Amino acid sequence: NFVKTMLKLGSERDELNVVNDQFGSPTFTQNVVEWTYELVQKQVAGIVHLSSSGITNWFEFTSKIFELKGWDIKINPVDSSAFKTVASRPHFSKLNTSKMSEILEKEPIHWEKALKNLLIELE
Repeated sequence: NFVKTMLKLGSERDELNVVNDQFGSPTFTQNVVEWTYELVQKQVAGIVHLSSSGITNWFEFTSKIFELKGWDIKINPVDSSAFKTVASRPHFSKLNTSKMSEILEKEPIHWEKALKNLLIELE
């Protein structure tokens, strides 16, 4: 879990390097479970993308985590090349949730609101 990892690192360090060139929408397990349950209840078949609304990058997401916690930690934005990984990561991975919105007749929760909810749960 990215949030738990950042909370751990933030409690251990004064400064972090975080990727700023990969964009998407953080999606939280609780929301995916709720949406999936609603889709199952409606007997929906096929592929439905589930994702929070809004777009951010890992740097902005981490900044928001620390801001909401009231932590003053220096975060350095870096591009993906700073972290060598076996898997190639897309620079844009936001899913199209229009089908989900249409079926469930509501917009998905914004990632910032979902993050606030998660941080409250983790306290």
